[in-house]
Amino acid sequence: MLMQTMSKKLHQSLHLVLPALLSPSLVVAGDLTFTPTVTADYYNLSVDFVDETIQPDVSESVYKVSPSFSGAYDSKKLQLATNFVAEKTTHSKQETHDSSFVTYGLQAQAFLIDNFLTLNSSVNKSFRSASSQSGVFNDSVFGSEQLVGVTNSNLGLNLSTGNSNMLQVRGNVQLQRSKADDDIDLAEFGSQGVARYDTKSASAGFAASSPANSQVNWNIYMQAAESDRAQTSNYRNSTFSGVLTVPIFSDIAITTNASINKNKIADDQALSDGLTYEQYGAGLRWSFAKQSYLSVLAYRSQAGEQESRNFIGGEFNWILSSRTQMLFSADRNQFGEQYGFNLTQASRFVRTQVSYNEGVDIQSRNNFVSNQVGSFICPSDALNIEDCYLSEDLNYQPAPGEQQVSVFGRDIELVDVVSRFETGQLSIAYDNQRKLKLSFGVNFSERVSLEDSQGIGGNLNRKTTGYSASAAYAISPKTSLILNNSLSRNTYLDSNGAETDRVEDNKMWEVKLTSARSSSLNLTASISERDSNRSRQAYTDKRVQLGLIYTFN
Repeated sequence: MLMQTMSKKLHQSLHLVLPALLSPSLVVAGDLTFTPTVTADYYNLSVDFVDETIQPDVSESVYKVSPSFSGAYDSKKLQLATNFVAEKTTHSKQETHDSSFVTYGLQAQAFLIDNFLTLNSSVNKSFRSASSQSGVFNDSVFGSEQLVGVTNSNLGLNLSTGNSNMLQVRGNVQLQRSKADDDIDLAEFGSQGVARYDTKSASAGFAASSPANSQVNWNIYMQAAESDRAQTSNYRNSTFSGVLTVPIFSDIAITTNASINKNKIADDQALSDGLTYEQYGAGLRWSFAKQSYLSVLAYRSQAGEQESRNFIGGEFNWILSSRTQMLFSADRNQFGEQYGFNLTQASRFVRTQVSYNEGVDIQSRNNFVSNQVGSFICPSDALNIEDCYLSEDLNYQPAPGEQQVSVFGRDIELVDVVSRFETGQLSIAYDNQRKLKLSFGVNFSERVSLEDSQGIGGNLNRKTTGYSASAAYAISPKTSLILNNSLSRNTYLDSNGAETDRVEDNKMWEVKLTSARSSSLNLTASISERDSNRSRQAYTDKRVQLGLIYTFN
């Protein structure tokens, strides 16, 4: 009930947070910047459809004008960043496809008590495809009629003790909402009609651990979240985990752990029972280097009302240096064996990450989770990696006005059902801090709905594989050449997770030239091609683009 009350008050909280952030106690002397910009683009667009009986080919000119502004405020107590873009697109032949979009974002961080209590808030609106079934390449130039406005809002209070030699405590309370402007009609893409995408979530978490210099190490973690989904019934998740390690020799210790994970879906008690999982383990831990260890444990677990199982699992954590670390874990979850892997390497010029994870969650909550390391830090309005940089700090958190950009885009789906997921990725980023920036990645994901999604979006089960590559080369101090290439393959699965005959490939390449003619004026030119063999609407989208960006300094 508490979680429901918190979720219902999300709107009121977000309307109240800005006056609180701007109170005299927080707004002290700081740096204020404000930058208006106008962007104008011309496109020569050619779209060739494989089956012209469904839709005729398109060849026309498209004009786009985008006035925008960005602003930032930075002081000891408060950081603010905002951006606003109004976009108007005009087609020379297909006047019915003319479009207007307004996107915006606001991020705020208030340091209420130094090194202890922080208030974070954000709200942003963007336009995106409603489903992977409705096309992944839709934008304001082509396919704008399939774009849906989505607003994401977040308000959080975070507590953390700063002294590692004392009891370490962290806590947080989060209110989140993801909402589409309108009902989403997916009927023409083989789905079952209209889905109302509007999910409010509230969560609270608490973690405590022993001091860094303690001989006996322990930690506990508790988290609870509840999501009110307009598309279907409420979803509740709660997690508890604890670890205790007691040394018996200088490098050998006895270790025990316990974890409980519960997922409750209203009106579906049978499925909820099957998603409850408990696990307890005991074993030995070998510390072979500072903060590096190998642990092997004997586990006893139970999923729902099934019989208990015994198995062997463990964890291998290797800290090679302050910039390179690797973690591998093996145990079980509700569905069988479960593995996790993370490798992160950072140097002055290169950042690499390999990761693999499994779990259960709903899509909207993933919008607020960012664990993508190995990517560039970019200004919020950056369009290319030439404007980005590579942080050497593994734990760097983007400041207001910055964003952490992965080489992979977000999963496209505005249907919020409880799903079992697996994700894996390899990403490499290179920045020689002079002329050349590179990024490359390969990814894998598989998502299988645990709820019946036929009534709100059709069969959403799919496996996705792909790669993405980008390069930016500074030809001169004022001119850069940018190359982009990507491939994404969606293989749709049946209700049991088996592959079907439906496979869709989406390919893209782009060559772009940018030139700064002055401190205010930038010129751009590009040529690109995008291919999609989407079911019942395969096409090739070819573009030649010329544009200018004028910034009022």
